[in-house]
Amino acid sequence: MTDTSNTTITIELNGESHRATSGLTVRALVKAVSVDGDNADLTALANTANNPPTSNDTTVDDDFDGYAVAINDEIVPKSTWQTATISDGDRIELLTAVQGG
Repeated sequence: MTDTSNTTITIELNGESHRATSGLTVRALVKAVSVDGDNADLTALANTANNPPTSNDTTVDDDFDGYAVAINDEIVPKSTWQTATISDGDRIELLTAVQGG
């Protein structure tokens, strides 16, 4: 069995190439980008696939209202963000709703 806890992968996020930690969940990605924008360091995030959420990181995603994620042209339901992991080569579109016209 190979230890992938420190392995990085390459993903495309909103049309730009990024390095990310292997095992990164969709929820961790959205959280990082919602805080740090396009400059989020996706390689610094823990291997979230094998770590349960902490008291500050619940499985309820009410704080992500207005966000939508598609991986390889498939919408990812918000109910699966905590367990859905991102793989090497994934094309991810992270969209946010904005008010106005």
